[in-house]
Amino acid sequence: MAALVGRALTLPRLIVVVVVVASALILQVTVLNRLGLPGATPALVTVVVIGFALVAGPLVGTIVGFGAGLALDLMPPAIGTVGVTAGVFAVVAYFAGHVVVDHSKPDLLMVGAVAGFSVVAALAVILASGFTGATEISWFAIPRILLTEAIYSSVLAVGAVPLISYLYRGARDEVSL
Repeated sequence: MAALVGRALTLPRLIVVVVVVASALILQVTVLNRLGLPGATPALVTVVVIGFALVAGPLVGTIVGFGAGLALDLMPPAIGTVGVTAGVFAVVAYFAGHVVVDHSKPDLLMVGAVAGFSVVAALAVILASGFTGATEISWFAIPRILLTEAIYSSVLAVGAVPLISYLYRGARDEVSL
């Protein structure tokens, strides 16, 4: 129980979550989606959701994942069924929250966990969108998309997850003067 108290979602931490997720959403839509890189688009929002799950645990990760996924589903250019990304992010963040890694500094295990969960999230969104008829799936492009997703997520995780850890752990209820 004591380990859970250190990761609880207090008001200062909620503010950190909202600011970081909103910033990631804006960067995702205005900058990363327009880069035109080969394969997948760098998924900063996915990395941020997984980062919060690794830092704060499965409950906070699931809440952040659902909220960020729903916001991403509703942000322009909104293509597909609303709620698919929210559901996928919530489930992936729940499982990512159970992984124990040192998230204060970028190491191979943390980067690998983020890359792995990002690939799972991308594949789940692709499959769910295909099953709902929202997008047409090119099965030949999926391996390239998943490979580039892993690479981009690894690069983003090196900076994003330690920053999330620093901000989330630093946001406390106490105010010292």
